[in-house]
Amino acid sequence: MRRHYAGGGLVDGRFLLKTLLTLACIEYFFRGFMLLPLAERFGWHASLIALLPYVLVHAGKPLIELYGSIVFGLGLSFLALRSGSILYGLALHWVLAVVVPLLLARGV
Repeated sequence: MRRHYAGGGLVDGRFLLKTLLTLACIEYFFRGFMLLPLAERFGWHASLIALLPYVLVHAGKPLIELYGSIVFGLGLSFLALRSGSILYGLALHWVLAVVVPLLLARGV
């Protein structure tokens, strides 16, 4: 995990903005474009439909992150379905994407 995120300790405005924009696109696609419309037809099962490509996006990353994307993806889907918005999931996903590399860089 540390090898994958080597150099993640550098957090500046560009890193924060780049991470936010990247995750906004991911959340919009998987939860806004895919999940919410599918949920109108399939209900909560839409979470499982949207989960597979979401997990595949994490392929090639450390296994803990790949497996974590299953649980986290379902949680983000739950938030989106419950609230009808992708913003809560985006905020949570962004915090995770910023905090994990920081913790790893500090040896935690």
